[in-house]
Amino acid sequence: LRRAVLAFYRYVRAADDIADDGALSSAEKLARLDALERALIAGDATEPLAAALHEADAAFGTGIEEARMLLDAFRQDAVKARYANWAELRDYCRRSADPVGRFLLRLHGEHHHPDGARAQEAANALCTALQILNHLQDLEKDRAALDRIYLPVPWLDLAGGEAAFFDPDNRQARRAVIDAALDRVDRLIDEARFLPGLVRSRRLAAESAVTLALAARLAAKLRRGDPVVTRVKLGKPDFLVAATTALATLPMRRRDPAPAIT
Repeated sequence: LRRAVLAFYRYVRAADDIADDGALSSAEKLARLDALERALIAGDATEPLAAALHEADAAFGTGIEEARMLLDAFRQDAVKARYANWAELRDYCRRSADPVGRFLLRLHGEHHHPDGARAQEAANALCTALQILNHLQDLEKDRAALDRIYLPVPWLDLAGGEAAFFDPDNRQARRAVIDAALDRVDRLIDEARFLPGLVRSRRLAAESAVTLALAARLAAKLRRGDPVVTRVKLGKPDFLVAATTALATLPMRRRDPAPAIT
């Protein structure tokens, strides 16, 4: 499956780079994203990245639809820089993050199994949690380089407004806002806990278990650190501990311990 995964990643990465290109106007970004989408649908051989993903979709029945959802989010990035509320941000993540989990589940055939729908719900929660964690990591960078802030404007107002929120000395007010976002991330991670036990693929179960552990570790680090002042990130020890812990407990989490509860 690796070739299909790489085809998906490379295509989406290229589209994301267009949306984040500071040298392009919004209109130019939209035009290039539209052209990339047309090439994907047609399997245009003159666009190798699009052709590769088109071929993967033909082989596995997934890739094009998910990539098009991501393209929709990238178009939003080209024209939208602020969010009015948490629901808007969640909707963005539904298109910018959740399709990745959907692609991986469908690539492994998980949608054919009885637990497929529940696995998708858990994967959505995990993907959204990861996206928001990344937004929190990149708060300062996204604002400086792209003039984007992936937190609701009214939340920033609670810290005194946008300028005050990003004032390095305004730590206490900023902390309350970041923790509010992390409270929601923690709930999403909790919703995703059963994912490793719902998927049939052992390798995908292992991957999801490690990813869950890494998400929890990053959320904890963001509780302690201030991402506006210092880059908060995972290090090699975090990856080692997360992988060791998650894989050690995986055999006990292969099935939902309460399958009758929905």
